Amino acid sequence: MGKPRAVSWAGMRTRVGAVCLRVGLLLVPFIACSPSVFALSPGANFAEYAQERWTVEDGLPQISVSAITQDAQGYLWLSTQNGIARFDGHRFRVFNRANTGLDVNLVSAAFADSRGEVWFGSPRGVLQFRSNTATLHQSPDDPMQVRGIIEWPEGRMLLATARGVRDLAFAPVYLQSEAVSALAIDGNGALWVGGNGAVWRIDSSGIRRIALGDRHTRVTHLSRYGARMAVGTSAGAFLLDVATGSASPVFPDLAGVGITSLMADRDGNLWAAAVGRLQRQRPTGEIERTDTRPMLEQPWLHVIFEDANGDLWLGDQRESLIRVSDAAVHVHGQERGLQDELLWSVLDDNASGLWIGTNSGLQRWRPDGRFEAPVDNLSLVDPMVYSLFRDSMGTVWAGTGNGPAPLVQGKLEIPPHLANIRARVTSFVEDGDSLWVGTLDGLWRIRNGVAKRVDYRAGSPLQRIRHLWLESPGDLLVASEGGLRRVVGDASLKPAWADVLEGDIVTQVFSLRPDVTLVGTFDRGIARLKAGELILINRVNGLPTNNVWAFTQVADHVYVSSSDGVYRFRSQDMLTMSAEAQLPTEVVVESVSRARGVRRMGCCNGGGAARLAVLGQTISFPTTRGLVQLETAQIRTPASAPLPVIERMVAGESELPLEPWINLDGNVRDLSIEFAAIDLRHADRSEFRYRLHGYNDHWTVVGDRRLAVFTGLPPGKYRFELEARFPGNAWRPSAYQPQIDVAPYWHERLLFRLVLLALILWIAGRLFRRYTNHQRDQRNRLAQEVQSRTIALARANERLRAANDALLQESRTDVLTGIANRRAALQALSETDRYGVVLLDVDNFKSINDRFGHAAGDRVLNDIALLAREMTPLSGLVARWGGEEFLVVLPDASLQDALSLAERLRLHIAKHSFEVTSQQTVRISASFGASVYPVTGASDGAWQLTLEFADRALYRAKADGRNRVVGLQVTQLPRGWKFLDIADVDALINSDAVRWYPSVR
Repeated sequence: MGKPRAVSWAGMRTRVGAVCLRVGLLLVPFIACSPSVFALSPGANFAEYAQERWTVEDGLPQISVSAITQDAQGYLWLSTQNGIARFDGHRFRVFNRANTGLDVNLVSAAFADSRGEVWFGSPRGVLQFRSNTATLHQSPDDPMQVRGIIEWPEGRMLLATARGVRDLAFAPVYLQSEAVSALAIDGNGALWVGGNGAVWRIDSSGIRRIALGDRHTRVTHLSRYGARMAVGTSAGAFLLDVATGSASPVFPDLAGVGITSLMADRDGNLWAAAVGRLQRQRPTGEIERTDTRPMLEQPWLHVIFEDANGDLWLGDQRESLIRVSDAAVHVHGQERGLQDELLWSVLDDNASGLWIGTNSGLQRWRPDGRFEAPVDNLSLVDPMVYSLFRDSMGTVWAGTGNGPAPLVQGKLEIPPHLANIRARVTSFVEDGDSLWVGTLDGLWRIRNGVAKRVDYRAGSPLQRIRHLWLESPGDLLVASEGGLRRVVGDASLKPAWADVLEGDIVTQVFSLRPDVTLVGTFDRGIARLKAGELILINRVNGLPTNNVWAFTQVADHVYVSSSDGVYRFRSQDMLTMSAEAQLPTEVVVESVSRARGVRRMGCCNGGGAARLAVLGQTISFPTTRGLVQLETAQIRTPASAPLPVIERMVAGESELPLEPWINLDGNVRDLSIEFAAIDLRHADRSEFRYRLHGYNDHWTVVGDRRLAVFTGLPPGKYRFELEARFPGNAWRPSAYQPQIDVAPYWHERLLFRLVLLALILWIAGRLFRRYTNHQRDQRNRLAQEVQSRTIALARANERLRAANDALLQESRTDVLTGIANRRAALQALSETDRYGVVLLDVDNFKSINDRFGHAAGDRVLNDIALLAREMTPLSGLVARWGGEEFLVVLPDASLQDALSLAERLRLHIAKHSFEVTSQQTVRISASFGASVYPVTGASDGAWQLTLEFADRALYRAKADGRNRVVGLQVTQLPRGWKFLDIADVDALINSDAVRWYPSVR
């Protein structure tokens, strides 16, 4: 509710601070304007202004708008034949008989006073609106219609009636015998009164009558116009000299015609309306006979009003409410000679004009706003010009739907040596003697008249290219539908910083400054590369949309085009941006359709490299409805934040007065609060947050929702706070912060709770005394029983402890060797914070068992266990790991300590004679693998990695010939790794992130 029904651009040249396209007779889609100048340009024609319409479908109570005014907060108030509406820029709130209890129909006059109150003249008197409350002031005798309202002097309300000028009590003040219909104040502070056949000027010197026409000439409107007074009558419009009272006719075409509305704006324009006509006298005296089509086929304006922004609001008998606003944009279409309004690309022609790529060919736009005849392209298979480029020789290249075509002698034609490039061309870039061509079917290099496709593989990111950017000679950055690639020569690789964009559609690369690069994406926002670090900035950070087509920089702003329009931000804000911060943005083009049921319009269009062009401070965009040019110098930034206001508070079913203190009785605990952000131009983009202090002190961010609901509030004192902002900007608080006092129910009151507490305490005391006496008796009986059983239990526990110690020792000891077993070793590995590990394996142990039997093998294992135990420090642990493998754990030992012990043990075993029978000995050897815990890059407790590395070292010792010691240690994480896992061991060992300590013999 509240969005305009339709918008019209009757002419093609407009000046709104955002791109606005026109709506034709069938309400075709348009581009809605954003920030604009704060008054209508007097030199522009009416057809060049943006026009938007609101009707009953948008929330108006009835189609005929008869009076308009604006209060001090910025609300627009307007009257219809069936009620009064208040507009905040987003929605209408209607006041009618049902919600005011008053007759608010057929209002003919509106006025906002210096106190912020709004007044409406009606057939029954004058209506006064204060906040949401309406009061009817009327004559005590009989109803008296109020035709005009004014405040003169300040604080005193005067009313124009059929019985002269009356005060608020309807007591006569001036001219009680005259039928008065208009009131105004001139530049000298004098009051002007319009009646039948005359106007009166009233000041401290008295009342002066100025005759105007005959007694049948009724003065309907008065408006101060510089040093003169403009007068609208039933027989035309006149200008009166304030000093002399002399009258001169104005608007010759309206002579003798009843003036339905008359208004002088702040820029010196005088506007006059009659049935079927709207005219303007410019400050130069020139009369403009406005063409109001297509928005107003047959105007019947009751009111013309200028708001605080300088926009005009027209109240029409049949077409409801229309806003006329200035614009900062040129729109060029078929009426200027454009053959096809579906545009894909733009390129400056180095002569203050533009080359325009359309869906059906190439045209040139001249600085005078006209298009030249289309370029000859009859030989092209697909004439779509998707991208444009000019090389260092000045040749213009068109990226068509079926290959690259240079413009030669006024003709587009694909030369034979480029005939094998048969795909839509999205981008060009020149690098020395090479011309790179990006297409939706691969990357091509044209050199010495030969076109060669580079690194073409099915599924490769280089298969579908969106943009080419030359970082430096020989260094090409390719934006594709699968991420970013750097191409050097004929090889491509992914930049290390581009991992986060892998698989994304990258649309453009833009250099903000030599050390800062912006990367646009299709649906992930903007990526900023600074000092080798890439951060993503998206809607969470305040961007209006995550879609990006193109960037450009004009003055101190970066402009970003997308399928949702154009927005801008300050370059410095982007340079200092962090991943968590908010980026203040300003929407300057909104691609929307305000006519219901009509498809959305594409601004800004273009899928190739030439998505915009800059001529001075003017940016040109291709769209689906023609060429749009944004004059950035004319953009006026709106207020940093909209004005948040609380409009309505409802407790249960009752509406509450908007007072500083709100008291809720105990029977009502549900509260709803409706709020708004007043900004007649940008309210739809407002965001809100609120909190109820004392209930929830944290802010609740609700986006564009304009309602807060609290149910079941507990008793207490609260304060409601409301803030609003435009996306990415600072929050603005509401001046009204009501204090809300929720009364408790009778059973929640302090006195009742104190009495209840005392009763509970007395009962609890009695029960506690009985309980303590009973417990004392039980304790005495139990004490004796516990003492006797405690003695028996102590004896049983001692026997059990001895048995458990024996079992524990047995469970941690290897049956064959008497040293620790694998279970004890695992416990030591998991419970020790820092240690070295040595894994020992007897070489060729199977041959001993085969030659001498398993008993001989067992004697060898016992001897090795004894040797290892003797050579290991007392703090260390020697365990049989399994079969012929032993594990040595050295607490607080480095890898060098572990390697040293392993080498000594290896030598000792090699020199030792092992008895295998009572008369025979053998010499054996052993292989050793060593590592340490903790492991670099692994999480705490990842001791399994240490065992894995020791095992890999032992394996290498065996592979290198046995009877040797090998160590393995992680020195650093490979580039791009954040942590280690057991699954990464194979990849890690094959990298330069580990260090092997060579075998020692």
